[in-house]
Amino acid sequence: RELLERHSPDRRWRRALDLGCGTGLAGAEMRELVGEHLAGVDVSAKMLARCAAERAGVYDDLERGELIVTLARRALAGERYDLLVAADALCYVHGGAAGEVGAARDGEADDDDLGALADALRAARACAASDCSFALSLEQLEVRREHEAAAVRASAAAAAAAAAARD
Repeated sequence: RELLERHSPDRRWRRALDLGCGTGLAGAEMRELVGEHLAGVDVSAKMLARCAAERAGVYDDLERGELIVTLARRALAGERYDLLVAADALCYVHGGAAGEVGAARDGEADDDDLGALADALRAARACAASDCSFALSLEQLEVRREHEAAAVRASAAAAAAAAAARD
């Protein structure tokens, strides 16, 4: 909400789609900024169940679905939104099976993931009204512990080698 109000302080949106809505934290924050229709989509049935239980009435509709497929289907149905929100959701879009969404495999993006992100953004654009605002945030996923430990060992070895070379 802070991002929306900072960049569009007096704007109210008619139709909004919360991509990766999870438990509805973002929806609860932006509900009063959306007049006609606030929809949420998430791949996780458990998250949607929590959202419906904990934040009843925030969303006008909740849908379980993969982000790219859901956006494409809604675009083909002629649905347009003047606000799209993706709060820490796009980092879970991975390359492979048509933009498969799931937990990050190793915390590192590869070329397929970057292609899937581009696909997600194109799909979002297809649902965007001409005056659409798109608010998104990306979290930095932590690298698995083995990688962190290996990086520390490599840094320590490099520092030891540099010290030995100076002596």
